[in-house]
Formats: sequence, C-alpha cells, structure tokens
Amino acid sequence: MSQQARKLELDVHRQDGPDSAARWQRYKVEFTARTTVADALDALALSSTSAPVAYTDGCLASACGSCTMLVGGRPLPACTTLLAELAPTRGPLRLAPLRKFPVVRDLLTSRTRLRATSARLHAYLETPAFSAKDEPKVTSDSHSALAEASALEQASVLEQASVPEQASVPEQPRSAPAHGTGATLAERIALARCTGCGACIEVCPETRQHGGFLGAAAIAAQRLVELSPGANAARSTRLARLTEPGGIHDCGSSGACVEACPESVPLDTALANAHADASSAFWRTLFRR
Repeated sequence: MSQQARKLELDVHRQDGPDSAARWQRYKVEFTARTTVADALDALALSSTSAPVAYTDGCLASACGSCTMLVGGRPLPACTTLLAELAPTRGPLRLAPLRKFPVVRDLLTSRTRLRATSARLHAYLETPAFSAKDEPKVTSDSHSALAEASALEQASVLEQASVPEQASVPEQPRSAPAHGTGATLAERIALARCTGCGACIEVCPETRQHGGFLGAAAIAAQRLVELSPGANAARSTRLARLTEPGGIHDCGSSGACVEACPESVPLDTALANAHADASSAFWRTLFRR
C-alpha cells in the first residue's frame, strides 16, 4: 500500500469520569499504511484543541495488552492495530472502551478484575514469601509473573537444545507426561503468551461487568500454574474454586474467546482441561462419601 496519507473520521467515546455521561466526539485524522490507532490518538493530543483522549499508552508492542479497546466493535490493541486495515469505506471508525470493564475516563478502563479473578482461582504458586494467608494482599499481575517464569523455562529449553546429542537410550514407559516434557513446556509457553488484554472477557457471552463467568484469561492462568513444578501444593484449593459460582461450569463453550485472542493463546485447550479437572474432582469427592 502506498505511504501517501489518507484521511479518516474517528468517532471517539468521551467520558470525563466513571460517573459522568458518555458522549461521542468526531475527529479527522490523516493516516498511512503504518499508522496505528495509538499513533492517531497521540497525533490528536498534539493537534486538537480539546482535552487529549485518555487511554492506556503501555508497551507499544502488544506485550502488555493494556491499550486494548473496541476498534470498530472489535477488541484490539491500539498499539499494533493499523488504521489502514480497519478504515471503513464509508462513515467514521468508532473507538470505544471495553464494555466489560469499568470506565475510568474516555477509552481508559479499570483492569483490576484481571488480577482479582486470577487470585480468586489461586492462580499462583505458593512460596515461603507468599502463601494462602497472604491472598487478600494480592496486587501483582499473575499473568506477568507466570509469563516471566515460563520465559525463563523456555530459555532453559533452548539452552538444552544447543547441547550435542547424546547416545540414544531405550525409551522407558511412562504413565503420564512430567512437567519437564517438551509437550508440557510448549503448552506452558503458549499459555504464557496471554497479555491480560481482556479481549476474551469482552467477547464472552457469559461474562458481565459484575458477576458471571470469570473469563478464559483466569482459567488459562490457573492452567499455567497446574503445569508448573510444585503446583500440587494448593491443587485442592484451585479445584474447589474452579467449581464455585462464576467458575468453569459457567463457561458456555461458545469459542468466542479463542477467535478474539490476539495472541492465539490455546484457550480452548485450557477450558477443556479445566472442565476435565473439575469433573474428576467431583467424582472423586462423590465416591469418598
């Protein structure tokens, strides 16, 4: 596509505060094939006489998910979404905040539910410095912490791959894959791609701003913990919370989260495994009575 600038109208959701009335404001912007939504909003802040549009300007590389908003009705990261790919042939392009998250101002939303839902499912590993009794004080993003842990393990896998191949030995039978197998590590790395953008929550027909299904992101975070070494310490707690109201049984299996995920996280696999774990826990509890 030519780098010649084109013009586009943007209808932007404006809201002065959580309790203020919402309104739409139209802007005219110029864009090229490489102009992102974030670029356009930043340009408006410099050229417009009105107050800058509030939104989260995070990593600018689709790594944190914090700038995700509704672009033409689709939950997309503003930092990597190109206007040229979404510009309508007729009429303005509408920018709005995610509907399942409380609005702070304009396109900026509160994302505390992402941390809260992961903590509710006990989606973290207990260490001497952090245990179940500390749970009400959870403030760190479990997705980021687990992603870091998985990235470190990925580096370990790559390092092992560089070691010269050793003489082969007869394969020993095993009943189940261990945490160190390639398949398990591949799943952990795939799950760790979750940026906590909230797109899966936004499109899920079973989630609401208050109540309803916790969302696929929390289930994926819990699954990532289940695959981690040392995960058995609080497994009974995680399984119990998985079956509480808002847990896996409230998932309608629509598949919308899989289609909307910008990082192609295997949410369908995580949800299926969560269903299986919850069913196994139910039958074990039943037969123990």
